[in-house]
Amino acid sequence: MLDMDRLFELLDEAKYGMKCKCSTTTKAYLRLAEIEAFRLAGDAEDKEEERKVRAAAVYISGLVNKLTWNEKTFTAARTAIDFWYGFEDGLHERTQRERVSTAFRRGYRFGRDGS
Repeated sequence: MLDMDRLFELLDEAKYGMKCKCSTTTKAYLRLAEIEAFRLAGDAEDKEEERKVRAAAVYISGLVNKLTWNEKTFTAARTAIDFWYGFEDGLHERTQRERVSTAFRRGYRFGRDGS
C-alpha cells in the first residue's frame, strides 16, 4: 500500500500558492510533487503497482510541464491535484464520483488499469 500523504501535502501547498496568486510558489510545489511521485514509484510493493505509479507520474509530469511552460500555472496545479486524487481512488478501487473533472477521470483510470 502506497503512502501518498507527502504527495498530497505538497499538492496542498501548491493549492495555497494558487490561493495567494503566487505562480512561483505554485510551480515550486508542483515540481516537488513531481519528484515525490517518481519516488513513490520506487517505494511500490510490487512491479504492477510500480508500473502504474511510474506511468501516472510520467503522464502528469509531461502535462504539468507543458501547462506551466505556457504560463498556465494555476490550471496545471488544479489538473495535477485532480489527477492524483483520481489516481488514489482508482488505485484503491473506490467508486468514482459522478461529477468529476477530466483530469480526475484520467487519474482514476491510471490508478485502476495503469493506462
